[in-house]
Amino acid sequence: MDYWYEIVKSYQNLVIESGSGSDQYVYSESSAIIILMYSAFGEVYAYGISVDFKGAEEVKKLARSSALIYPSKTSKLLHKMKKDGLLIFDREEKVEGRIRKYYRINPRIIQSPIRNGTYFKSDGSAFEIPLDLIEKFLAWLENSNKEDAGSKEFVEALSASHQYDYITFLEFLNDRAKEWEKATDADLKTTPEPKLSQLIEEYKAIIFDRSRPPSDNSVAIEEKGGKGKRKRHTQSPEHDRIPNDNRQHTSELKEAIRHWIDNFYEPCQDYPAKSIDRGSSVITACESHHLFTDLAKHLPVLGSNICEGWDGYKMELAKLDELKESLFSSLRGGILKCFEGMNLRFIYDDENHLRDYECRLNPLSLYNVVMDLLLGQEGYDNHDRFLSWLQVNAPIIEKDDHVLWGETITYLMVPKKDRALLEAGVSRFMTFVEDIPSSEFSRIAVDIRAKVDSLKPERDRILSELKRTLSYSNFPGKCEYMN
Repeated sequence: MDYWYEIVKSYQNLVIESGSGSDQYVYSESSAIIILMYSAFGEVYAYGISVDFKGAEEVKKLARSSALIYPSKTSKLLHKMKKDGLLIFDREEKVEGRIRKYYRINPRIIQSPIRNGTYFKSDGSAFEIPLDLIEKFLAWLENSNKEDAGSKEFVEALSASHQYDYITFLEFLNDRAKEWEKATDADLKTTPEPKLSQLIEEYKAIIFDRSRPPSDNSVAIEEKGGKGKRKRHTQSPEHDRIPNDNRQHTSELKEAIRHWIDNFYEPCQDYPAKSIDRGSSVITACESHHLFTDLAKHLPVLGSNICEGWDGYKMELAKLDELKESLFSSLRGGILKCFEGMNLRFIYDDENHLRDYECRLNPLSLYNVVMDLLLGQEGYDNHDRFLSWLQVNAPIIEKDDHVLWGETITYLMVPKKDRALLEAGVSRFMTFVEDIPSSEFSRIAVDIRAKVDSLKPERDRILSELKRTLSYSNFPGKCEYMN
């Protein structure tokens, strides 16, 4: 989950290539912050920004912010900020034969320190400025400055000696919020409490604390002494307010999450010869903790969509199992068809002594041959070697009152009376194996690998989010175990 201040900071020395790829535009953190502050006065577009900033000498002095005086470079930055959620695309219109795209500030960047979800303090309480309050404030900013050219005054007030970062942006909004509250003092009785300026001040404090949920139940206190400052840790007031039963239940919920993580194995293309290796078994193992279902009542309140992601992942994992079973069953049916007329039985343990009609060339052997074809030339070479081995080392021979297919390794044994059936079956089987590269089996193999490739990053995302939730000291949300 990204934090807004980290997103803005990532713009330092940001390189964006032009559409042709022949040029690169380099930006700075201050470029993004100046755009955010400027957009608080209303909708913005690249050409309008470049016109206002072109006459501002201080902007030209700011490192890499001089790109804002060029419409094409500014357009690239606006598109990037929209992609990162800092701005919202508002509309576009045709002006003098050119398409002009308008953007506005995303109110959510001053609602919560994080981009997706809500910030939670260590006591489990949510920090979130009411969105309707922010929207009213931004509307006031825009309307109150249209006539007195507030945006132009802002540009003129920029200073090359000032550091423009996310805190600067918040301080700017905080000062304007105080103006708004003063101007609308008569209406403050209907305004949600606390005041917007107080909320922004609290937000700033969170940002200064790096916006991270604490890894333990302590807070850092700076003490002066010696040559500098040192930090000691003490129990946070929020921690003291968490009831013991809530802390205990949170600890148990974390155990359920760790159990989930420990059993969340990576998907693969291999056929699950044992039922424990099937996707359904992985799901069962992950959900086997007695508090697993209770997590759905707490994780969403933390701003996490793990539960929804998990439901989707389970559906896709079931589809992967179906694809594997489809390939395995098709190969099994193909082998049985080759040896029709025999009551063929497959064995998967090489140590077993063969009995009549038991076959060591089972569907799993061919499954691996088919999947190896995805390796490219190496897979095709393996297929050819497998076929050549059978042709050279698996003759049909008689032994006592039986006929055997294979000498070094016996693949199938039948009574002498079924020799003709065995010979016909072996001939059909060799053709069957030879045709595998051009058969429908290869298509199913491609689908299996594609499904595995799509599941792996989703699993990584869910695991990352699960590990992140372990950093919280308390899980808010109501359930039968805690109120």
